[in-house]
Amino acid sequence: MLWTNPKLLRQAGVSWNKSTTVQTMIADLKKIKAGGKTPLCLGDKDVFASAQLLESLILGEVGPDGWTKLFSGQMSFDDAKVKSAVTDYVTLLGLVNKDHSALTWDQAALNVPQGKCAANLMGDWAYGEMVNKGFKEGTDFGYLAFPGTSDTFLFVGDAFVKPADNGPNPGAEDIWLKTMLDPKVQKDFNLAKGSSPVRTDVSLDGFPPYQKAAAQDLRSLKIVSSVAHHQGAPAEFARARRPHRARAHRTPAGTDPRVLRWLLLQPPLPLHRQESPAAPDGAAPSSARRPTRCCPACC
Repeated sequence: MLWTNPKLLRQAGVSWNKSTTVQTMIADLKKIKAGGKTPLCLGDKDVFASAQLLESLILGEVGPDGWTKLFSGQMSFDDAKVKSAVTDYVTLLGLVNKDHSALTWDQAALNVPQGKCAANLMGDWAYGEMVNKGFKEGTDFGYLAFPGTSDTFLFVGDAFVKPADNGPNPGAEDIWLKTMLDPKVQKDFNLAKGSSPVRTDVSLDGFPPYQKAAAQDLRSLKIVSSVAHHQGAPAEFARARRPHRARAHRTPAGTDPRVLRWLLLQPPLPLHRQESPAAPDGAAPSSARRPTRCCPACC
């Protein structure tokens, strides 16, 4: 979800809805920056935060069917839509807070209702964080699906796994799993977390507007799994691509955008190999291969 500060958006003359495009969002964020405010909060000391931003842009370009094709080998990462998403990602990196690599996801999310930035992309656990800190939905913060993704539920699921064989206490494991799936526990837990019950027979009475809408979306929209959270692809995939994303973050301000796009579109590296491949003609990747600073979120 894209969490927003309603006051900052109003001051900038910005109004977003589910029909808002990425290009409109970028133009509006640039307008907010020109007004002296931080447009987009990012806290990628937790490395998944920047990965979520990139995957949301890709999902918005290729759609849920394209997402499935992309991670089943039926669509290439060289596809024009993926390249377009990466170009937008590079643009958005130029609109985030300067201290992004020093902030955790929750610190960045809380900057939205505190008025320190206009928007933040984060999962619905940010809702629980903001509400539990006393901020009010609709007043201190608003929300909408990330542009281009309103027809898709990008899923991140937390699970408890029972060993198939040789569990230390199978009876207790069964009791625990049944307890977690009890409708009352599902309701109480998700109300506190800001998330949606996985059981579709859990009553949504008593849930606030955002959580009711999110739960209905989970029950009705196409579901795709997050790669940033190692669910749409194995963790090895994310680790193999992380060096390229890390180098893109480490490049100093003013770096040729072609270098950043080139880094992000490189094929996954073998896990034991860290050096960069040769740069494309016309680009100057020396600062990308030998960064002067190391982003804590990426190292």
